[in-house]
Amino acid sequence: MNMRIIVILILGGIVFLLTKCDFAHFKEKIQQEFDASNPNGDKGFCLYFPGKGVYPYTSINTLSPPAESINIKYNNILNNSLHAFAQMGLFSEEPAGKDDGKPIYRYSLTPLGQQHIRRQGKSDGFCFGRIVVQSLKNSYEDMPPTEDITYISGRKRKRVYFDFTIENLPDDWLKANMPFIKKLYGKRMEQILSKKQARYSAFFAKEAGDKEWHILNKIEIIDDAFFLAQRE
Repeated sequence: MNMRIIVILILGGIVFLLTKCDFAHFKEKIQQEFDASNPNGDKGFCLYFPGKGVYPYTSINTLSPPAESINIKYNNILNNSLHAFAQMGLFSEEPAGKDDGKPIYRYSLTPLGQQHIRRQGKSDGFCFGRIVVQSLKNSYEDMPPTEDITYISGRKRKRVYFDFTIENLPDDWLKANMPFIKKLYGKRMEQILSKKQARYSAFFAKEAGDKEWHILNKIEIIDDAFFLAQRE
């Protein structure tokens, strides 16, 4: 074996060991982020809905002018979500008269809803379970590969992909209410909650002169359907 091949193999081995070391560090950091935001292991993911409401809340059908189409759509989504969550036992739903000739309802959190409500950002959500990081990867087939991006200031940024599972889910409750969840959030949500696993990515940064990578901001949104719990 000539010297050139030996050098390439040695360098490749060094890169592999460094990457493996980095990945172990990233996995630990990501898990720490989840556990810090979810110390009781019961708010790892959230089914969220529009609005940051104060309950009891009375639904409306008409909006004060100017009622833009996006606001009308938003209000319809909110009303549909509240009704579905009432069917799931998280809200009580009491008739409160009519608005624009259509029924309106007063929604109050049930004991189950009070147990699982989580207010975060501009949305409320009902949260369950614990996220457990399983493995990290450089890339997925439908996503760009992990690579370091260096800025003029010397700061580096890296995207890390990871697989995770969800523990401590209320299986019987989920099974009974999966039709409502699928209707609200689609087939992807049904698949994730049925398999109790999914994948996502986190961003890390390293300032010039730093030895370690640090998680960048907070791990927040997986997709439009739900988010992972984060610190306020």
